Amino acid sequence: MTGKAPRWRAICPAHESKHGTRTLAIFEPEIGRVLLKCHAGCDVYSIISAVHLEIDALFPPRTDDNNKPPVRKPWRVGDLAAALETETLIAWVVLTDLAGGRPVTKTDRERAALAAKRCASLIQEMAHG
Repeated sequence: MTGKAPRWRAICPAHESKHGTRTLAIFEPEIGRVLLKCHAGCDVYSIISAVHLEIDALFPPRTDDNNKPPVRKPWRVGDLAAALETETLIAWVVLTDLAGGRPVTKTDRERAALAAKRCASLIQEMAHG
């Protein structure tokens, strides 16, 4: 929708209006979604029940994606960062040895390979988590 979203004023159905004052502001920020505000203080549930509607009438229908529960990861981002820091430190030690001309043992190479694999997995998890 281009331009301003539709707005209307109406007499609130949830309370008596002695002078026919339009205290109800109706705003449609996106198609299918409606926001209500009574400037006399009526809450949204009073307004919608006065016209025999349910709260879901103010919002667009849910798609299948909206009905799926959020994915709960078994870890916190801080835990991933700490694990990544540990594996990066191991890789740094091996690289420092290589840069300093020190011999790298088979055990060091195997641990560096494991650190590389874990770093790749942790980075992927952080990017998609």
